[in-house]
Amino acid sequence: MKGKQVKVILNPDREEDRRIMDYLLYAGRSNSKAIKDAVLFYLDNSASRNEDELLLQRVRDAVREELRGLNPVAVSEISKNCSLVPDEEPVSPLDFLDELENGQL
Repeated sequence: MKGKQVKVILNPDREEDRRIMDYLLYAGRSNSKAIKDAVLFYLDNSASRNEDELLLQRVRDAVREELRGLNPVAVSEISKNCSLVPDEEPVSPLDFLDELENGQL
């Protein structure tokens, strides 16, 4: 199988492109090898981030489903303990989960 060439155009007026140019200039190895390694690193980490996000979403869904299945008295009791700050007003478990999902905690 014949190798495939890819043309990359870097604009020295853009900060990101200048960083790439500097890296390639001082990488101490061929530009092809440096670019291949960077792309493979990105792909490997991108896949694991997607898997992590899917796992987190499954956990969130399971917790949310369990909280919905509780009776109102149990939810009220859990709500008393859902505040991370001692003097803060407690929130409902579903609101707590929403805040946790949105990075507000």
